Amino acid sequence: MISRDKQVKLGAVLSYFGVFFGIVTGLIYNPWMIRTIGDADYGLYTLAMSLINIFVVDFGLSMAAQRFVSKYRAENNQAAVDNIVGLLYKLYIIITIALFVVFTVLFFFVDAIYAKLTAEELEKFRVLYIMVAIYSVTSFPFIILNGILSSYEKFVPLKTFDLIYKVLSVLLTAMALLVGLGVYVLVVVNIIGSVTVTVLRIFYVKKYTPVRANWSYRDSEKIKELFGFSIWASVSIVTARLLLALGPSILGVVAGSFEIAVFGYAVSMEGYIYAFVNAINGFFMPQLSRINANGERAEEHVLDLLITVGRFILILFALIFVGFAMLGEEFITLLVGADYVGAYYCVLLICGYGLIAYPQQIANTYVVVKNRVKERALISLASFVLYIALVFVLGKMFGAIGVSISIFSSLAIQTLLMNILYRVKLKIKIGKFFKACHFKMLPGLLVFAVMSFFISIIPIFGWLGFLVKMLLIVGVYIPIVWVLILNKFEKEKVIKSLLRK
Repeated sequence: MISRDKQVKLGAVLSYFGVFFGIVTGLIYNPWMIRTIGDADYGLYTLAMSLINIFVVDFGLSMAAQRFVSKYRAENNQAAVDNIVGLLYKLYIIITIALFVVFTVLFFFVDAIYAKLTAEELEKFRVLYIMVAIYSVTSFPFIILNGILSSYEKFVPLKTFDLIYKVLSVLLTAMALLVGLGVYVLVVVNIIGSVTVTVLRIFYVKKYTPVRANWSYRDSEKIKELFGFSIWASVSIVTARLLLALGPSILGVVAGSFEIAVFGYAVSMEGYIYAFVNAINGFFMPQLSRINANGERAEEHVLDLLITVGRFILILFALIFVGFAMLGEEFITLLVGADYVGAYYCVLLICGYGLIAYPQQIANTYVVVKNRVKERALISLASFVLYIALVFVLGKMFGAIGVSISIFSSLAIQTLLMNILYRVKLKIKIGKFFKACHFKMLPGLLVFAVMSFFISIIPIFGWLGFLVKMLLIVGVYIPIVWVLILNKFEKEKVIKSLLRK
């Protein structure tokens, strides 16, 4: 049996390896996919996936599973765990039936919704839509499995399954592209990979966790509590998902397939960045639940964890964000051509808020532990209203970049309001966090940004020039982090970790 600490460490290693694998392979085969199936088909593929993603969210039930299972585990109440899992499975099945009805009705309005698409594009889109919709509905009830694995701190198998899915998807996609099977098969191979990993998750949860869903359990008060939590959690999840998922559909209404493709490529790049920075997100829900259950000096312990994890995440994100800001335009031009350079500005806009928000993962998780999801939902809803007020106008004026400006504005306001929530409702001394994290790291990060700029203008061109400049940027960052960013305690931990190896 692997200990909790080792589960976290090994899970983090597997998570980052999986992210790195996904980024490297994605950067290789996404441009290959675009060239093989064409801009229009790639845009349709992105549009079909985004439309389904608008509706296929877990409506807060996965978050509810992780919160309540972690809570009852901290209280050592296995019966309560089995009861809540049984209720969650039944709710998932009810929502699955509702999704089937929604997707069926929506299919008959595709022509009216996407009037900018040609007749040939609409015909392909309908087929893609049916394929993705059927898979999404049938796989939906199994979303809960990740929440169960996280709650039981089974991070190694959790991240192993994610890695298996990525490897399978890449291999099958590469095979499909090599033999020229087209856009339909690209959807099929993703479905095959996902089904395989879902079966593995089911087997592992059944064999290696004590969870046995109690299907006969009924408790109106518990259903009310669960439903109340899930409704507000789903508001946050749905609005966050819609910020990116609505973009292609809005561009399909006000622009065209090429702007959809540009935005789709930007979203895929943002996805790589988000996955890398958030690779350890969800690892700390059980620990935070135990801190909250113990009660004594909980806010102080949460703040310490927030600072420790936040500094680590900011160090990672600063390297990625500054590096992309300096070399991203050159990279996209080399990879997919100058026509897609607009994606560079989209990525910077979509990810810019993350300099503040990404290092605050612990505080965001603690919102769930403390059941402040209603307040977070209202904040998300307010920011989404701002997005809707901007996106159609800016999308029509500036295409994909206009949609990205709308996303940045919305998320910037949301981040500001969330920090107020952390301070007022969770009693976290957020000013102390910024002092320990951002302010103390700022001098080193400014030095890094200036040095990266001078490296980026070195007159070496092509892939060789890009790789040389990328390695130089990483090379200067490491000593800057050691000398100007890491504190004494962090340096000691790094040295001890290296000596153990």
